[in-house]
Amino acid sequence: MQARSIFVDTIIATAAISEYAPVTFGGALATAASIVKGVAQTSAVAGDAVAVTVLGTSQVFITENVAAGDLLVPDGTGKARKAVDAEVGFARANRNGVVGTRIEVMLLPR
Repeated sequence: MQARSIFVDTIIATAAISEYAPVTFGGALATAASIVKGVAQTSAVAGDAVAVTVLGTSQVFITENVAAGDLLVPDGTGKARKAVDAEVGFARANRNGVVGTRIEVMLLPR
């Protein structure tokens, strides 16, 4: 699997963050209602600096089957799921994926 980072920034984790988790500007795991800064590239504990891919592609773990092009939102546990109704997504799936696996996604500026 690959990822193509165009812009990577650093945040300070305010809680435990898992590798490839969508995160907020404040350094926490993102939920579907959050404004997502990007995807953490490593795991971290509170107080750690962590690299976050803000623009480009990244890997994320998914909590349900997705198809290429599906709009994704964070699920609050460090993974992503398909957006429903009026939810604002943070990424689109670059390929099909099955529940529990890691896929490449294209991050969307917000």
